[in-house]
Parts: sequence; C-alpha cells; structure tokens
Amino acid sequence: MKTSIIREILLWLPMPVLGVINGVFRGLVLMHFMSEFRAKQLSSVLLVILLFVYTHLIYDRLNLRTTKDALFTGLLWMVLTVAFEFVLGYVLLNQPLDVMLQEYNVLDGKFWALVIILIFFLPLIQFKWKSNRATKMSNS
Repeated sequence: MKTSIIREILLWLPMPVLGVINGVFRGLVLMHFMSEFRAKQLSSVLLVILLFVYTHLIYDRLNLRTTKDALFTGLLWMVLTVAFEFVLGYVLLNQPLDVMLQEYNVLDGKFWALVIILIFFLPLIQFKWKSNRATKMSNS
C-alpha cells in the first residue's frame, strides 16, 4: 500500500504542471480573445481534456485492480490538488481565501469545482473504460 501511495503521488505530480501550463495559456492566449470569465471557463474544459488524456496515458502505471483502488487514487489526487491550489494561492501568492473560494461557486458559472470533482473520478472512469474494453476484447 505504501509504495502504491508513493507511485500515485508521483503520477499526480505532472497534473499541477499541466494546470500551470494551462493557466499560462489562458493568460497569454485565451484572454486576448475573450473575457477573463469565459477564458477561465474554456481553460477549465481544456484542463479536463488534458487530464483525461494524461490519465489515459499513465493508466497502466497506476496498477488499479478494483473500483476501490480507483476511488482511493481519485480521492488522493483530489486532496493533493486542492492542497496544492491553496498552498500556491493562499500561502505563496497571498490571495484572500474568500477570493479563492469564489472559484468553487458553480452557481456563478465557475467550473473549478467541476474540475476538482472530475479529478476524483478520473481514475474510476479510466478503470471502467479499460475494464469494459478488456471484457469486449476477451468476448470477441
């Protein structure tokens, strides 16, 4: 279990890097063509796509054997992501906590909470997808 957690943390590490690259792309490109609000929404969708592709590429290294494994990995990744975000924003960049929490308000059209929820489900989605494909392949 201990090596599994270390492996999952190491496989999570590129995810915030993808998030930072996505944020830079939002600031340098998207915000020249649309409002900050729309750029953040589109950026969230792009990040979801990037994270889906990334988890697809690393799936075999995750070594998920059960739904429980997938959910545990997703929970770990979600906690790490939120912790990273708050350490970076609140501690290092001195952003006010209320401003950071506003990004989680789905009712205001903010997509960040949906990205966080998807991070939780990504390993499970990949696990189910790969399991279904393996079952179909063995039945053919």
